[in-house]
Amino acid sequence: YFDLQENKSVIYTYDTKRQHNKIVHATKHAIPMMTGTGAFLLWVETEQPTKTGVKWSIRQLNITTNQVKTLDTGESRFDTSPPRIDVTSTRASWITQEATAQKTVSTIKTYSLKTGKITPLQSFILTTGKTRDGLFTYEHRDSDDGVTLYTSHYNNGQNIRVLETLDGAYKKEISGLIDFSRSGTYLALGTEGDAIFQPIGLDEQTLNYSASSAQTTIDGIQFLSNTQVVFREGIHQLMYADLKAKTVAPLTNFEDLVSLPLLQDGKLTYSITNRKKSTLHVVKLLPSN
Repeated sequence: YFDLQENKSVIYTYDTKRQHNKIVHATKHAIPMMTGTGAFLLWVETEQPTKTGVKWSIRQLNITTNQVKTLDTGESRFDTSPPRIDVTSTRASWITQEATAQKTVSTIKTYSLKTGKITPLQSFILTTGKTRDGLFTYEHRDSDDGVTLYTSHYNNGQNIRVLETLDGAYKKEISGLIDFSRSGTYLALGTEGDAIFQPIGLDEQTLNYSASSAQTTIDGIQFLSNTQVVFREGIHQLMYADLKAKTVAPLTNFEDLVSLPLLQDGKLTYSITNRKKSTLHVVKLLPSN
């Protein structure tokens, strides 16, 4: 976990057996996000904004060797944002955006955790003259089944937002998207008021779940298996969806505050805060048959 302070950021590891905290990295820069898998931690560091933009770097720490290295660097200019890293079991991925007054080039990059090689997958160009034309990437999600993109398609200044997989298996115009995730044959979408589970290439009906109110947000989508999904309804409860049985049920009680769930290395983790007490919950998942 990391502690973002006013003039520095500190990354800690916590030994659950010894119940001991250890500082593994400290920097004068801000850390807006961190993720990881296995022995690797990956995070984004951002410098203080300047008149031209915000300089960023993507760093990696190997916990077994304590080696820190920089994987990528850049500068977010003209209202673009620093990258967001996503990880699968074998790789990490992010989108860089090189922007000028005339155009923005968005490039999807993948980083092999085994070989240490960075590979550009695809680039998209948005021209930003009198009218906008081309494609702009907002967010991406990665999984062992491939990359999913949430993009804006501009044609002569007109804009539609599209959710699409990089392999072409799924493409749909959609607005108001808050969160999304993909497993092998399903795509899960979170919007205001609804969770939508759409089959990809299957002759099945879509499972729709309506939240307690139309303004309640759906986010924190995590596939436990191809047909088992956990998500957060609002900020008070985690829900469990069984796509095979077409059912949705509460996973937690209605709490004061429930964090976004995290799924990594066979464990589902979330925290519950009630008044002044916060409790971390770790659920070990059993192998599916």
